[in-house]
Amino acid sequence: MSAGASPPSRGPPPAAFSAAGLQQLRCEHAILTNEKRFLAQAVAAGPTTSARVNSIRYNADAVELKMLKAYLVACEAQDEGSCRMVEAQMRRRVDDTQAKVDKLRQLLESVQRDVEEVLVASGGWGEHSTVKEE
Repeated sequence: MSAGASPPSRGPPPAAFSAAGLQQLRCEHAILTNEKRFLAQAVAAGPTTSARVNSIRYNADAVELKMLKAYLVACEAQDEGSCRMVEAQMRRRVDDTQAKVDKLRQLLESVQRDVEEVLVASGGWGEHSTVKEE
């Protein structure tokens, strides 16, 4: 290949695209660029996020372990008042966790509705997406 020769092109020449086709390519390019940036940030944040999640899990396990030990001590001492108090704390913890799960489910449903609205509004742009509903 000579120094003045252009590299082989991929795809049809630019004149072959309609204005709508060019606009769609620009949109796809913008989306892919944003996805690339997002994924790069997610990968960079991965170790920090994993460490934070592991720390939270460890702390939650430690709290639950303390509750179970307190319950065991109360049972061994046959202290019904302490047993009831620890049971109430455990129930409250379960209720709090269930409330968080319910809130996350609501958020997920809201995001799914928003995605469906965007896909409908975009004229089926996402018909070939790899997003799967559960």
